Amino acid sequence: MRPLVRRILGFGLALLIGGCGGMVPAESGDIVSGGPFPIIERLVYKADAPSAVMTLTDSSAGTTRGTIRGIIHGWPFAHTDPSGDFGEGLFTYRIDFVVTAPAADNPRLPGLARGKRMVYFHPDRAPVSIGDAAGFSQGQPIITDTVEISFSFDSTASNVKLETIMHQTSATPFTWNDQTVTPPQNGDQSAEASGAYSAQLGGYVFTSAM
Repeated sequence: MRPLVRRILGFGLALLIGGCGGMVPAESGDIVSGGPFPIIERLVYKADAPSAVMTLTDSSAGTTRGTIRGIIHGWPFAHTDPSGDFGEGLFTYRIDFVVTAPAADNPRLPGLARGKRMVYFHPDRAPVSIGDAAGFSQGQPIITDTVEISFSFDSTASNVKLETIMHQTSATPFTWNDQTVTPPQNGDQSAEASGAYSAQLGGYVFTSAM
């Protein structure tokens, strides 16, 4: 779902945005201009909208590899843009992994995996559908991480929990709003996410980024 960007003018509109059912601020907002009625920019998106999907490749022996593609809400690293831009709609990522150990209670499912995560910059802010596998990789690659993933499936394999450790191996500067942005050199980072199987997408859908 394409996130909505609202500009809130004065107290009345702030109440209007705050009352939107099912919508929550992605950022708390900053005053970006002065005057008697300051303009506050807030970035909102649907809290339960799919942010990532994981697909698994099976063989006769079980799952051998998989892919996670996702949308990053906001900047993928700590950054304050001079224009006040929150970065919504600018970044996606893709993780390609190989299973290194099966799940202990079901050898057909992955237990551990290793792979690579690429973060992509999309300067045109073209909408990317969660079901569009190719669209996630059509931006400019700016960050590369190695990843280690541990999986925990429920008894029916309908739900999964992931624990991911990412180690940045490279970062490439990119241009946004006539400014050169250099991603910081980050060390190890960890993330957790829970997903449920979607027959429509043929994979596990997550509402949080990794």
